[in-house]
Amino acid sequence: MSRSSAFGLLLAALALAASMALNLAGPFDPVAPEEAIADRAASVLDSARALWRGEEPPPPAKPRWTVDRGLGLAAVVLSALALGFAALALARGEAPRVVLALSALAAGALGFSQPLAALAALGLVAAVLVMERLLRIGGPPNPGSPTEVAGRS
Repeated sequence: MSRSSAFGLLLAALALAASMALNLAGPFDPVAPEEAIADRAASVLDSARALWRGEEPPPPAKPRWTVDRGLGLAAVVLSALALGFAALALARGEAPRVVLALSALAAGALGFSQPLAALAALGLVAAVLVMERLLRIGGPPNPGSPTEVAGRS
């Protein structure tokens, strides 16, 4: 296993830890439901008043950065980087186990924060591995393969 694959595994493990911490121990910065509903009602009321007067409605309030939002973003970014390292490992011709371990760990981390994105990532990895296997079938024979060893005896 190369250093880039090991670094990719480290990134995927960090992403998995961040997403699991967020989903199993979080939310770390809770907002009271009454406060969220009151803020939403106030913004709807302000927009209705502005439209009644013929003015431009006020711009929507920008969501504030919280610990939860930062952890979720960090998990997604680290997972994407780990999937990039998995693609690099595949391009360098590393063992399929390394590529599968990297991509499964990254997709698992992505699955905790964005389940549909994890399914898409696993589908993409599976398609790439199938294409790689199909391209390898038509290539030169591998001297260490079981069919080559059986043919020598």
